Amino acid sequence: MTGAWSEWEQRLSHIQAAVELWTERTKTAPVVPVGSALRGDDRPGPTVSNIAWYPLGIAIEHLDFTLSMMRATQAMYPTSYMTTLRTALLTASQAVWVLAPSKRVERRGRAMRLRM
Repeated sequence: MTGAWSEWEQRLSHIQAAVELWTERTKTAPVVPVGSALRGDDRPGPTVSNIAWYPLGIAIEHLDFTLSMMRATQAMYPTSYMTTLRTALLTASQAVWVLAPSKRVERRGRAMRLRM
């Protein structure tokens, strides 16, 4: 095994540890704390928290799948991995985009646009 391969394996191990943590965190939708801004975003109308949580779950699932396949096959399929990783990046970005604004009306508007 070359030094470059060892470095690559080390990077994948760090990513895998993060994926395992987020897999646990996204198994079920979190309870949004009473009194939080996000709790206020959820009423009335679209539940902003769920609209943001769902793409996070998709992102983690796709990232986990990519890492699992890399380890299982010990082969690089760059275009196949990029398709899966693109979905992970897109969906994680959607969640960030919905939650980023400081104003509730903007978060709710973005959640509605994403849902549509």
